[in-house]
Amino acid sequence: MSILAEIIHRHRSEKVARVETDTNQTSAAAIEAKDPICGMLVAVGGTRYRSEVSGQVVYFCCLRCKETFDTDPQKYIVGLDR
Repeated sequence: MSILAEIIHRHRSEKVARVETDTNQTSAAAIEAKDPICGMLVAVGGTRYRSEVSGQVVYFCCLRCKETFDTDPQKYIVGLDR
């Protein structure tokens, strides 16, 4: 089971992270973003948990991660790839 999880993790980490600009134009090749709280890769097209900070859209795997981020965005924004 852990081998399968590692394979999935590597496969997902090789995909291009979606970059959304402040004009809401999205790269067609990008499909995932990293949740800044837990580090999980999130399919941005299907997630309903997102926040915006300094013109950057941040995606989350679940409501709990979003709520944690929203309590102090500046604490977690440092770890985001820009």
